[in-house]
Amino acid sequence: MSSSSTHSTSRRYTIGVACATAAGALLLMQPPAFGAPTPVTAPVVAGTPALPGPQIDPGTPAVDMSTLKASPDVAPAGRKVTLTGTGLPAGKAVTLAWMTAKIRYVLDPKPDSVDYIGRKVDKIAVRLATGTTTAAGAFSVTFTAPDDFGGIHDIYALVDGVQVARGGFLLERTVSITPTRGPVGTTITVKVRGMGSPTYASARSSGTTGSRDR
Repeated sequence: MSSSSTHSTSRRYTIGVACATAAGALLLMQPPAFGAPTPVTAPVVAGTPALPGPQIDPGTPAVDMSTLKASPDVAPAGRKVTLTGTGLPAGKAVTLAWMTAKIRYVLDPKPDSVDYIGRKVDKIAVRLATGTTTAAGAFSVTFTAPDDFGGIHDIYALVDGVQVARGGFLLERTVSITPTRGPVGTTITVKVRGMGSPTYASARSSGTTGSRDR
């Protein structure tokens, strides 16, 4: 091979290496294609309770707000509860607004993975029951404690979109185990109802099967 041919080949090789190096450097200088952390809607899981009523506007607080009394004020889902109040506007239609939460996961998508950032909790109101105040401004309604997140729930009496009274109810957490006995190797299902919506009140119990219940 002549010296001129060898020189030409070497020059082409040098140029090729230089181009490849430059292209690699350019790629390294490009900003990473990261997405912004985004709340995503939770998938629908069979057996998960729906909201205990249609979502409504929670209303605006009245200047002078009365007190609602729940009896009992602590009970598990499914228990009958009577809510009473006095000092409300007379002869008015009342809507009970049950405060609950809508929870979504916040994810950060990346080119090679998806990072879990945390949870986004939005407080919402749903219509639990309706009724009418008496001529004396008294109110009484009985409802079934809903299958919802456990813990304390605010309840507002709305009249014409105004929160005229407020009460509270603590939804108890319950745990069931089936079967309660059996030989070694028996499959056991632990079901928890009434986990709370706050982070430390919604953790799964070890060994729980199935989806998270409200």
